Amino acid sequence: MIRIHSSFDTLSIHNMKNVLEGSGIECEIQDETRQRLANDVPVDDSFIELWIVDDERERDALKILEETTRPRSGSWVCPACTETIEATFDLCWKCSTPCPE
Repeated sequence: MIRIHSSFDTLSIHNMKNVLEGSGIECEIQDETRQRLANDVPVDDSFIELWIVDDERERDALKILEETTRPRSGSWVCPACTETIEATFDLCWKCSTPCPE
């Protein structure tokens, strides 16, 4: 097993785990109980960690996380209703058409 990421943000760690598992990379979250100690230990010692089970998938996991956590900029035009949508949205707010790839 290899640690792929650590953070104080429980939500982001769980999101990363879901993204990786959705891509077929088995993961585990460790040290989630450390956050309870946040006031008693240095912040770095209260981080939770995301580990991947297969060390050989490290490069794949890092690439997937980089692609999915990179902020999008600009906007896109809905192919169904021609509404201009901000890049942070995956669906058209007007007609719910998915953003084209």
